[in-house]
Amino acid sequence: MRLKQIKLAGFKSFVDPTKIPFDNALSAIIGPNGCGKSNVIDAVRWVLGESSAKNLRGDSMTDVIFNGSSARKPISVAGVELVFENSQGRLAGQYASYQEISVKRQVNRDSESTYFLNGQKCRRKDITDLFMGTGLGPRSYAIIEQGTISRLIESKPQELRVFIEEAAGISRYKERRRKTENRIRHTRENLERLNDIRVELGSQLDKLSQQAKAALQYRELKTNERLLHSQLLVIRYQELLSQTDKLDQESSVLETQAEQLQTTSRHSETAVTQLKQQLEELSDAEHKLVEQYYLTGNNITKFEQQLKHQQQQDTQLQQQISGLQQQIATGERTIVNLNQHYQKLVAQADALAPQTEQAQSELDIIDEQLSIVEDACDEQQSQLTQYAETLATTKMQLALSQSSLTHQQQSLQQDERQKQQLNQELAALNQQDSQNQLLDAQTQLTALEQTLSATLEQQQEFEQQVSALQHTVEQHREAYQSLKQTMTHRHSRLQLIDELLAGHTQAEGLQLWQVVDVQPGWEKAVDMVLQGLSQLPVLTQAQGKPTPSRIGFTQGEILSNQALNTQANLAPWLKSVIWATSLDEATQLLTQIADDQYIATQEGYLVGHGFVLNHTQSGQSAIVLSQERCELSSELEALEHQLNSAQLQLTEHTQKVAAAQLALGQVQQRSHQLQIQQTKLQSTVSSLQQQRDEKQLKQQKCHDLLIELEQTYLDKQMQIEAYEGQIASQEQAMADAINQHEVAQHAWQNSQAKLRETKTKRQEAVSKLTQQQTTVQQHATQQALGLQQLQQQTEKQTELSNQYTQLQKMLQDNQHQRGEHQIAQLSLS
Repeated sequence: MRLKQIKLAGFKSFVDPTKIPFDNALSAIIGPNGCGKSNVIDAVRWVLGESSAKNLRGDSMTDVIFNGSSARKPISVAGVELVFENSQGRLAGQYASYQEISVKRQVNRDSESTYFLNGQKCRRKDITDLFMGTGLGPRSYAIIEQGTISRLIESKPQELRVFIEEAAGISRYKERRRKTENRIRHTRENLERLNDIRVELGSQLDKLSQQAKAALQYRELKTNERLLHSQLLVIRYQELLSQTDKLDQESSVLETQAEQLQTTSRHSETAVTQLKQQLEELSDAEHKLVEQYYLTGNNITKFEQQLKHQQQQDTQLQQQISGLQQQIATGERTIVNLNQHYQKLVAQADALAPQTEQAQSELDIIDEQLSIVEDACDEQQSQLTQYAETLATTKMQLALSQSSLTHQQQSLQQDERQKQQLNQELAALNQQDSQNQLLDAQTQLTALEQTLSATLEQQQEFEQQVSALQHTVEQHREAYQSLKQTMTHRHSRLQLIDELLAGHTQAEGLQLWQVVDVQPGWEKAVDMVLQGLSQLPVLTQAQGKPTPSRIGFTQGEILSNQALNTQANLAPWLKSVIWATSLDEATQLLTQIADDQYIATQEGYLVGHGFVLNHTQSGQSAIVLSQERCELSSELEALEHQLNSAQLQLTEHTQKVAAAQLALGQVQQRSHQLQIQQTKLQSTVSSLQQQRDEKQLKQQKCHDLLIELEQTYLDKQMQIEAYEGQIASQEQAMADAINQHEVAQHAWQNSQAKLRETKTKRQEAVSKLTQQQTTVQQHATQQALGLQQLQQQTEKQTELSNQYTQLQKMLQDNQHQRGEHQIAQLSLS
């Protein structure tokens, strides 16, 4: 089976319908990076049932659909179709006779995949089953990508067995076996569940039977309860009826009494109404008098309380007025004291001002001196820093040069060791003899390939032989089954005829149909002629002759003609019969016979002058059935002989097929072993070739490295001499830098001492000035506080005067109101 053509439409970069033919057995797809070469093998994987988007270099299955570009719109459906050539008939099953097999897959934006096989919609399982055992599949060995060969060579025995079984074509049967075992396992599990259910239901049947008995008993008791309850209700109903009659009589008596009482009550209500009116008038008058009395008492109490409250307020106001007079006097004395303290603070502040100005001028002079000393110190500090940097740079350069010299010396020693190691490796590589091993392995591989080719040809011959034998066995089996089925039908018909003849047979003696031997083809004619006579008995000579009480025929000499042979005297019925093979012949003979003669045909017609009768009941005739039974017996004997012969042939060919299959299995096993050996030898040859290439590459690298090391060795010796001269000059420069740094450091220390002395003087002046300023600030603060206290006391004095005036006014108002209340109280009393 060979891939003939690929049709792509909308798959990844193949947006337009594209056909890629593979006319030759070996074809290659060549193009620059990004042209879609890998998309072709992805399409083959995808059609053969690949379900993992990761193996198709995508995130989801819809990524295989063309998603649009700057010049093209995205499309909604992607499809790929593979056309395989099946001229060798490698495929099995219903597609074995097809010369071409078309496999197609489509997917839309909803991730719905559709599979087609020769244009007909199918399942994914149908496609995987079709190619199972052929080596084709989404992840089978037929698609060899990067890492596949190494994965095959380095695979474990169990993994290698999967590839060998796929190559041998038995993975299909193993998959079927696995599915069958799963179905058997599921069936067993279902049977176990059914058994558990049956046991559970069986255990519940006893409980259910007890519950059914209890339900029946409950139903009977419930019926009795309803009956008794209905009877009880009837009895209660009768009692209630009797009580109702008594209550009706009592109610009539009570109604008469009630009417009398109502009349009496109406008279009493009239009198009560009049008395109530008089009582209400008296009550209203009494309520008015009581209300006036209470109002007067409330007013008196209210006035008394107000008078007491005003007296209390007057007392409080007088006390507040006395307190305010004392506070006013105290405030005036406080204002005088604060004014005197403020004048003292102003005089002290005027005395401190000249001292502060003198301290500030001294501080300005010291600041100018400090600035001059700091500038000189900074200049010396910069010179010292510059000399220190120069010294550090010189030390660092000297250390770098010494480090480089040490590194070059170590590197030179390492190069010498590397040269010795390379020489040893070259000597070891020259001693290795891998070329002879490679030639031996290639010779063994060639011989093994020839043996494998012959074995495969022998396997193909055995397969053809087994196929031909199996076809022959199937033909013999079909012939055997056909003969067996025909024989079964004949036995069934013979048994039916025996049953029908048993209904025609008497318990004793013979009947006419049993002594009549009809010639083949004349059954219907004889049955038509002997209608009503075939069931009559035939008496032997020992039984005597027929009588009116014992009717029948006597067995005598044989009477024969072209239609029948018989030992009964049928001459009176046969002398007027002329036998004809067909109805046309009977029509021709009709003109030659007398009026008392008639013609019997093989079809069952009786033709005479003025009549033509047809055979109507031949199917149930004993003569016809007897004749058919004889024919069936003969045919069964022949069929049994043929069946035995067919069974012998079937057994013989089955044994041949078994022997051929055994031989084929041995050849296949040998072929598998040879293929395994071939794979191992190919791996060995590849390994030896790789070792040879690596050896040559190592030798070349060693030679190149030796040359490079020689040149590097000379360069490093020259660098070492240069580093030694550079170190000598750098040591002299470092000694000069150390002297300059010591001179600069001594000058800087003198400047630092002078700077510290100037800073000490400045700190003393600043401290003196700060004390003067603090004293001035304290006097200013005290002056501000005194002024603020004076203002606050003045404001407080003003508020106290206002409060005094208001209290005097409130006291006068209260006295006026108290006089008015007394007048009002006197008027009420």
